[in-house]
Amino acid sequence: MSPKELAESSTCEAIASQWQIMPTLIPEAKSGGRRRTVEMIEVVNGIFYILVAGCAWSLLPHDFAKWKTVYHYFRQWRIDGNWERIHEQLILLSLEFILIVAESLKLKYSIAHVSPLAIIGKQRLGVKSV
Repeated sequence: MSPKELAESSTCEAIASQWQIMPTLIPEAKSGGRRRTVEMIEVVNGIFYILVAGCAWSLLPHDFAKWKTVYHYFRQWRIDGNWERIHEQLILLSLEFILIVAESLKLKYSIAHVSPLAIIGKQRLGVKSV
């Protein structure tokens, strides 16, 4: 397998592994009131789209949940700290994935390349080093 093929397959695995952990990161619906009618994966994908595209919330394509719904969840999660927790977990997952890919490609990897914030985040969240 060429490095390019490995990178392409690894990218798909990284995305799949992020979605495996996502349901554990998304807060449960509040008790009482209406049930959720929106798929949370559409909400998270919408948030990622806005963050990457840098466009206005109202310009969110119709492929995602309604922009007001996506904005509501993003705002709520940002206020209560859940968005920071989700972000930190995805960064840690990505860092672990990078280490695995680097190891599988037999690249020399120095701990100096790891962001100090990632190390602090691991210590704060109690995640074991790879």
